[in-house]
Amino acid sequence: MPFDMLGTTRAVQYFQKCLPLSLLNSLTERQINARFDHEKYGIKPNYPPRAQDPLISDEFHLKIANGLVQIRPNVKHFMKTSVVFVDGSVYDDIDVVIFATGYKIGFPYVDKKVTESRDNYYPAYPQPGATDYDAHTGDPRQDLEYERQYAQQSVFKAINDQNLYEIQNAYENGFNKLTDRFFKTTPWPESEIIAPIVQNDHTFLVLYKELYYRHIYARVQTGPTLEQMFESYYNYCNLFNFILNAEGPVHLELPNQWLWDIIDEFIYQFQCFSIHRSKIGKKSEDEINVLRGHPKIWNVHSVLNVLHSLVEKSSINRQLEVYTSGGDPESVAGEFGQHSLYKMLGYFSLIGLLRLHSLLGDYYQALKVLESIDFNKKNMYSRVPACQITTFYYVGFCYMMMRRYQDAIRTLSNVLLYIQRTKQMFQSRAQLYDQITKMNDKMYTLLAQCLVLHPMRIDESVHSQLREKFADKMLRMQKGDIEEFTSNFSFACPKFLSPVPPNYDTPSVVNHKVCIYIYKNEVYVTFFNS
Repeated sequence: MPFDMLGTTRAVQYFQKCLPLSLLNSLTERQINARFDHEKYGIKPNYPPRAQDPLISDEFHLKIANGLVQIRPNVKHFMKTSVVFVDGSVYDDIDVVIFATGYKIGFPYVDKKVTESRDNYYPAYPQPGATDYDAHTGDPRQDLEYERQYAQQSVFKAINDQNLYEIQNAYENGFNKLTDRFFKTTPWPESEIIAPIVQNDHTFLVLYKELYYRHIYARVQTGPTLEQMFESYYNYCNLFNFILNAEGPVHLELPNQWLWDIIDEFIYQFQCFSIHRSKIGKKSEDEINVLRGHPKIWNVHSVLNVLHSLVEKSSINRQLEVYTSGGDPESVAGEFGQHSLYKMLGYFSLIGLLRLHSLLGDYYQALKVLESIDFNKKNMYSRVPACQITTFYYVGFCYMMMRRYQDAIRTLSNVLLYIQRTKQMFQSRAQLYDQITKMNDKMYTLLAQCLVLHPMRIDESVHSQLREKFADKMLRMQKGDIEEFTSNFSFACPKFLSPVPPNYDTPSVVNHKVCIYIYKNEVYVTFFNS
């Protein structure tokens, strides 16, 4: 609601007539400073609020905090290419100085024919509205439809303008609020409905469809249909072809969290499709024929090809090697690797390869793809907590499956300690918080198993949590209860995949349960030989 409308009540108008001006100025100043203290930011006016026409902006302090706007005192004098301020500070290489000596009142959404400003005064009612705002009719259905369209147009404009701050705000807050309000358990509008609103922009529609199908996988109770699984795969092909086949770096910047979620979701949907495809007994003959006729859709080779192509395009391995040795990674990044989009997609693809090889049971190759990363040195993956936690989960799991229990314990302890210290940061983001909480429980379970097989000292705070949650389970495993090992492993391990489609003529059960059976026998041998 506009600020001035808050004061348009009978009670407020009555008190404004009765109270002295000094008290009204004090109350108004307190209200204006409720969001942020103007004096701390150096932008408090030299006059009381009601002595002039106040201009109030809720965004100004954010621009100052982000460094986009810098506050300086008055100019003392100019030199040839520099400016000297009254506080003695000097700024060199100044191209132009713009004096903001005042503001012209105007509303871009109001036709000039409706009202005209003279000397910063509107003769009309002081809270004007748009005369061509057809959607605000008082009908809730029409007004909500306008609100949905406006949100989509705002994101489209932010992506077109490459305003990273606005894109991140829309991705992490706007989309989630819109989803919770309108599409909590139902699909978003299809791209054909959105296309006219965003001028049929190809880039935006590809990104929108990626979010559209991701929402179906995450929120729609029935899950995706087979057709939607296919369409999502084709959309990923369009997205990655757009990024990889361009002659030069594409003009697109996205927040790191969004880039990580694209890679993470790409592998997750491959995993879901592979599991869905393997359940032959629950499928009709028509569905089996469709799967049989499309062997290349969500094929493991196409998924690996995308991840390796992003790694190669970004020169990320070479960048990491130079960074680890103390050099400048930009010197070997190349044309594409210098671009943030390619650099971060390349890095996240390395983590994606770690995850994918782990799901396929190739633990040596899973760890080998990370040989350029120095985990003891703060790296770019720490910018996205979900990526960091995923990395350590799969690294710890690979160490465990290779019977490198000491390395597994060290890795899992470090990431669990990290989650303990940073968990409060994620509480405002419900979906991410739930994901990290589930991963946290899985890693404690893996750590408990490793400590039973290879007892050693760990951080006291992690050990305290372990005793509180897993004391009884660890005691049963220490007594040689193989069923306890199996149930804990079944809970904590990832969902293993077969790299090849099933035999549709003679379906078999070579899947997750077989891997648990293999692990059960390995634990049995390890435990009784120790």
